[in-house]
Amino acid sequence: MTSILPFETSVGCPQKQLFKLDNITYSVFYQYNPTADIYTVSIRRVAGDVQLYSGKLVEGFYNNIKDDVTKEVLFTLYVSNLENMEVWII
Repeated sequence: MTSILPFETSVGCPQKQLFKLDNITYSVFYQYNPTADIYTVSIRRVAGDVQLYSGKLVEGFYNNIKDDVTKEVLFTLYVSNLENMEVWII
């Protein structure tokens, strides 16, 4: 399954959204640092409030998001376009 992560462009940053994948709910928190001119994202599994990833958003960047215990790949994060904030899960 491939889909774009939720982002409300009219709201801008910071912004927190929820998404569901395989009946598991995750939260995604976007921030922008104007001094460094970088976007960052934090992804957490809502059940248990477990942080799975935190880092910069860089166009063309792929990162496998893994389960915190089993290290199984849950999905791949792909930054397609920062101007339109298109961040995909693959």
